[in-house]
This record gives sequence, structure tokens and C-alpha cells, in this order.
Amino acid sequence: MFSDLFHVVQKVEAMLEQRYQVNSSMLTIQDGVDAGQTVKHLHVHLVPRRPNDFAKDEVYRELDRHDKDNRKARLPEDMAAEAREYRKLMYGDALHWTFDC
Repeated sequence: MFSDLFHVVQKVEAMLEQRYQVNSSMLTIQDGVDAGQTVKHLHVHLVPRRPNDFAKDEVYRELDRHDKDNRKARLPEDMAAEAREYRKLMYGDALHWTFDC
């Protein structure tokens, strides 16, 4: 199971690095409340990184602040547009979806 998950993670990581023109990424899995998990299912965070984008380890404080921030929820249509962009970058026009997500 985990080998399949990380095979997909590597493919998504390559797409994100190309999309955001970076050559490094941070990958995290937060398992448990004390580790910062905010949803109760397995998921992977992939964060494209640039040189000096955060001071040493500051990224973890920023992510913690971001998760606790009372930020406005993203609109479903914005998330769907982002998913379409990523899907096209991953698969080109080869896939034709019968649903909009």
C-alpha cells in the first residue's frame, strides 16, 4: 500500500516542481494531534521549496500558524480549477473526466 502511495507522491512531486519551477520539495505526513494532524485520514503534504524561502525550521512554525489561522475556506470552484490544471500537467489531454472535481 505505501509503495503505491509513494509512487504517486513522486509523480505529483515532479509535476509540482515543474509547475512552480523549483527543484526541491518538502514532504510531510502528520500522524496524530501532537504532530499537527488536523484531519483524521492519511494524506501527504507536498510543499515546493525555493532557496531561502524560510529561515531554518521556520517553515514548521509557519505551517502551524497557517493551520490555526482563521483563514477563509477555499471555494469549491477554485479547488476544481486547480485540480484541472494539475490533472492537465500530469496527463495532458489524454484523460477525459466525466465529473468535475
